[in-house]
Amino acid sequence: MQTLYSLEQCRKSDLGLAEDQIKENFQPNLNTMDFQDPDLLKKKTDEALKIFRENYQGRSVSHISAAREEVLASVQSALNLYHSKYENDFRFFKDHMVEEAEKIFNNSLKVLSFVIHFSELVLIEEEERKNSFTRKNQLVSKSAFNLPNNKVLSELRSRIKTKNAELSDDEKADCREIYKKVLKKDEEYQKYISIESPSFDEDKDILLHIIKAILFKNEAFVGYMDSIDIAWTENNAIIKSMSLKSIKLITEENLGSDELAELSLNWEDDKAFFKNLFEMTYENGLEYEEMIAQNSQNWTAERITNLDMIILKMAISEMVHFKSIPIKVTINEYLELAKKYSTPKSKKFINGILDVMAVSLSDKGMIKKSGRGLIDNK
Repeated sequence: MQTLYSLEQCRKSDLGLAEDQIKENFQPNLNTMDFQDPDLLKKKTDEALKIFRENYQGRSVSHISAAREEVLASVQSALNLYHSKYENDFRFFKDHMVEEAEKIFNNSLKVLSFVIHFSELVLIEEEERKNSFTRKNQLVSKSAFNLPNNKVLSELRSRIKTKNAELSDDEKADCREIYKKVLKKDEEYQKYISIESPSFDEDKDILLHIIKAILFKNEAFVGYMDSIDIAWTENNAIIKSMSLKSIKLITEENLGSDELAELSLNWEDDKAFFKNLFEMTYENGLEYEEMIAQNSQNWTAERITNLDMIILKMAISEMVHFKSIPIKVTINEYLELAKKYSTPKSKKFINGILDVMAVSLSDKGMIKKSGRGLIDNK
């Protein structure tokens, strides 16, 4: 949804650039001494803009004959500019949509890598102590190394070693700051490193605690993650959940496994679904806007918020093009999106529109579902 919203913002910007080009075409030429009629130039500008706005969905104005040649040439050039930029935007967002989704998994690994590096810092700190003239004779208990010797952490390290999740030097420096200023002073961590021989469950519990109570409550860590993930506000909950799940998946019975929390049970299928939904909504968006306007009493397309329009177009696209998904499921999914991201009144408005459109599109034969329950939108 965020990707389609961004694409829609780009589309409006592309329209603006195309219109600006038309206006520029009919500005007075300051390099000529010839008389230029400002009223005529304005008339040509207005005529060209009107033709462009009425025809920008198409690619040509060759069917228009009742206009000046230079006006049509200006409009055609603007159409070419608009469609070129919009198609480039579409390709960019389509490619990056999947990349951004896959970053969720990668960022969950980054969280786990921070936890792993905490254990490495314990050993680094011990080496520094041994090399210190004033501290080398200090007594250090065996339990002080509970984190490096953590059985769950050892398994976790093995599971992510092939995932290219190594921290950068800057990230390691950030991790060290959190370790020194927060983790070492944490009450639960102090209790853990006082246990003579932690159990498997105690090893697991401290890792879960570090993620929940140390990292995700640390302003510096959260700020850093926000800086590398443009959708952190939406993604942080699932990244946290996946990080915790990857640790919970480790049991004494499945040591040696490579199991980690995945983005979905079948990411390849889901990825194909996302791409198809994005493409179908993009290709049919203007047609859907007209349908929505026709079925929304007292509301023109211009009065519907951008976000509500995108939610409606996605829902219609899913109802029309994905035959295995029940209408009721589709409507409920997009009502949840409206509830989470849009205005307080949007859920009721969208529900009303989708109920009407589900019936209308079914009557027109545009929605063809098969199987029990697939056509029930009540």
